[in-house]
Amino acid sequence: ALSSYLNVSQSSLFRIFQNKFGITPANYVNKLKISYATGLLETAELSIKELAYTVGFEDEFYFSKIFKKFAGLSPSDYKKKIISEKLSRFRPNDALVQKDS
Repeated sequence: ALSSYLNVSQSSLFRIFQNKFGITPANYVNKLKISYATGLLETAELSIKELAYTVGFEDEFYFSKIFKKFAGLSPSDYKKKIISEKLSRFRPNDALVQKDS
């Protein structure tokens, strides 16, 4: 474990990490995983189960709970929001739209 490598106890490492970064090591790792997941939701066509596994969660329901904690929305609601935002920005090129004369 990292604490052994650094020659400190796990509780000392936990305290040092939290004092330095203002977040527990577990929450830091989960935050990184959710950040990766939000990027995948924008670009990849994965089920929630596949997405959870891809970013390091074995349980899709736990993943959804943690995702909502950090992103503020469930993974499926986040995906809907991204699609909605993309559609609202979409403007067909005038040159490609045939106008009636």
